[in-house]
Amino acid sequence: MEVNNRYRPAYHMSVPAGWGNDPNGLIFYKGQCHFFYQYNPHAPHWGTIHWGHAVSDDMIKWTHLPPALVPNEPYERELGCFSGTAIEDKGLLYLMYTAATPEIQQQCLAVSEDGLYFEKVKNNPVIPCDNQPEGGSHRDFRDPKVFKHDGTFYCIVGGNISGKGNLFLYRSDDLMSWQYIGHLFEPQQHIPTPFFNVDGVCECPDYFVIDGEEVLLFNPQNHPTMGYHYENVHSSVAMCGHLDYETGRFTIRNVHELDAGFDFYAPQTFTHGDGRQIMIAWKEMWFRTYPTVPHNWIGSYTLPRVLSIKEGRVYQEPIKEIESYRRHKRDLGSFKVDNGYTSFNHCHGQCYELNLSIKPDGKTKRAGLKLLKGGMHETSIYYDVHKRALVFDRSKAGTVYEGRDETTVRTCIINTADPVDHVDLRIFVDISGIEVFINGGRYVMTGNVYPETVDEDRVEFFSDGGVTEFNDVVKYAIVVK
Repeated sequence: MEVNNRYRPAYHMSVPAGWGNDPNGLIFYKGQCHFFYQYNPHAPHWGTIHWGHAVSDDMIKWTHLPPALVPNEPYERELGCFSGTAIEDKGLLYLMYTAATPEIQQQCLAVSEDGLYFEKVKNNPVIPCDNQPEGGSHRDFRDPKVFKHDGTFYCIVGGNISGKGNLFLYRSDDLMSWQYIGHLFEPQQHIPTPFFNVDGVCECPDYFVIDGEEVLLFNPQNHPTMGYHYENVHSSVAMCGHLDYETGRFTIRNVHELDAGFDFYAPQTFTHGDGRQIMIAWKEMWFRTYPTVPHNWIGSYTLPRVLSIKEGRVYQEPIKEIESYRRHKRDLGSFKVDNGYTSFNHCHGQCYELNLSIKPDGKTKRAGLKLLKGGMHETSIYYDVHKRALVFDRSKAGTVYEGRDETTVRTCIINTADPVDHVDLRIFVDISGIEVFINGGRYVMTGNVYPETVDEDRVEFFSDGGVTEFNDVVKYAIVVK
């Protein structure tokens, strides 16, 4: 299959050819980071799913390996090997995944001694579809998250009870025989009711403990929009709370959206060898057009992000390894823009990092940047003073999207109480994608954009209605060879 690499990102993981979606089985094993992913190697569309496989020493440069899982067993041949996670036990690497047919989804295991070649266990499926609570859907039972707690194996599986999405907890002593414990969600008065009435599956669960806080990530399908939150057709959320290992219930303390942009789904985490909790997500979204279909590939992934807990919320920061690829530093210092715009001859490109702080005055309506600007095209990232929100506008970026949800503007509310003195941004532009880390990673917005030409590369700073200070503006080219 001939591939056109015009829009392939330079420093983000992407599928080599064909189709790629959910990250799977992220793990640090035998000194390397292993990245598995949902993969159709035969065509640039969702199809019979394999597990693609790549490894890296620094999570920026990836080496692609042969598929780790191929759907060759009767219980998975029709649809394939759906999403799952990985765990190391006694030196062996186990992949726990969903074997799928049109009517039945079940949880299976494969094992490897070297992290390269995997053999499916003989007693698959280890969690059959009838090992569910009453009302559990046999065809919507997927994406196992396997982990260990106090010497015992546990697994959280996405599911659906009587038409409403939920998550199920299982327990095992040996990874082979699993006991159903309970479902995680019951209505809680202080949590908005849409979370307990999801019309679909709670997909791709993840669970971990950082900074003394228990965190649950998952993707509630068809979650309704709430103001400017959850604007994508499917959403990604983080819940802080407590998992009861005896009942399976998860008591929620707070909940928030993980990424307020366009293209972010199925985030999965792993613990690095140095102790960092790293998260990577699919940098696309379901039920939209994909501009790289004619190029014979679909599927890129976010920068790996280090997670932490501050003020009861998940913060996200780019991994420090990306800084090793900085080149050609451009320090623009601080400057003001008075109800207009300005640009700099040496501030342009399609592959860079840009750090700055935006401080609007009392007359300013909005202030920010226009990226990948040229001809009739531009992508706007700006602070809306009235809304107290950061706005990501790709309506003039180039390629026009079509989808089930609104595809051109996303709004991230960053302050609802006190006046905002300034907004700190760390922006990564990589050929066909933009990631914006706001106020130290308290909020993040991710979106793909497709400039029509390589000349659409200018950066413009603007202020509408008043004077805006742009402070500590520094740009680096990101070069990966």
